[in-house]
Formats: sequence, structure tokens, C-alpha cells
Amino acid sequence: MTVHASLLHPYDPSVGDSSVRDSSVRDSSVRDAVDRLTVEFAGHLPASLVEHVVRGSRDDLDSVPTLALPEMVERLARQRLIERGDQAEIHPATAPQRLAARS
Repeated sequence: MTVHASLLHPYDPSVGDSSVRDSSVRDSSVRDAVDRLTVEFAGHLPASLVEHVVRGSRDDLDSVPTLALPEMVERLARQRLIERGDQAEIHPATAPQRLAARS
């Protein structure tokens, strides 16, 4: 059984975008999710990482029905970004509480 590199390292931009299909670049679910999540995670995670995670999430959801795709891409990418932020103890929704708790 071969495990896809993006599954082993879904948050690591060093893995490269070769695993992401070119069609995801033109996919509106990717563009829209990148735009919204880049704003949501601004100041916490780099935009390039947000885009990488969204594109990887889209690729991983290849078999999801088209109508459900935009919501599923954004939800999966958001969860992966939250987990990434939690590893660094940063998340837009919880950052103020965490900073206040440390004071």
C-alpha cells in the first residue's frame, strides 16, 4: 500500500505542490476557501501555508460530490490549520484567551 506524501505531511509546504492536481488551481472552492482562510488566519499562519493546506485538502476530497465540495474543502482545511496553529499554540479564535491566561 502506497501512502500519498500529502497524507503523511498535510501541513508541510516543503513536501511540495506536485501532489496537488492542476485543476485545483482553477477550482472556485479552492480560491474562495484560500481567500476566506487567509483572512481568518492572518497574523497567525502565513498565506502560503494556508494556500498549501487548502489545495491539499481539495486534492484529498477528490471523491466528494461537487455540490458539497466548497464546504468540505473549507472545513477540512480550517481543521488542519487549527491543528497546525495548536501545535504552535496559536489560533485566531483562541489566541486572545491564551495570551490573557499567560499574563
